[in-house]
Amino acid sequence: KAIRALASNKRIYLVPHLPDLVGLTMKCATDSKVTLCPKESLSLDHWIVRSAAAQAAAQLVKYGKDIRTRRLLHLGCRLTESSHSDIERQVLSTYRQHLDLSSPLVSIYGAIVGIAAFGYQAIQKYFLPHFRDLQRGVDLKEEGDTAQVQMTKEAIKRSVFVLL
Repeated sequence: KAIRALASNKRIYLVPHLPDLVGLTMKCATDSKVTLCPKESLSLDHWIVRSAAAQAAAQLVKYGKDIRTRRLLHLGCRLTESSHSDIERQVLSTYRQHLDLSSPLVSIYGAIVGIAAFGYQAIQKYFLPHFRDLQRGVDLKEEGDTAQVQMTKEAIKRSVFVLL
């Protein structure tokens, strides 16, 4: 909520802090241990935290693109694709790295919702090429407590279903 409030406040210039803020929100989406309740390793609210963090990261990247575009137009510069999508590419590439089956299942979930937050083109480019491997591999992957693993697998399947 704090990140969203900062990004929506027109009086605060966040561009110098964007790499740090985006990195922190991405970590919340993909880290293996994210919870509002420190006593529980995988409480139900960690799904909400991951989804909100993914949305906040996408919002921050959009904020950075909007500010940079306005500044370049104000200076009379010609806009190119690379002038405002480098940070988006870096974020999406980082999420794509978490789609690897060697990552914890909760990190895979965070990567899926992170990519989804950037929209259809990001899904096509960064998620769909890995879809088949993930579909097969997630069912075979075993980690820790079986109830939590099953819940995570179901969350991944639901998020993939929503994407497709």
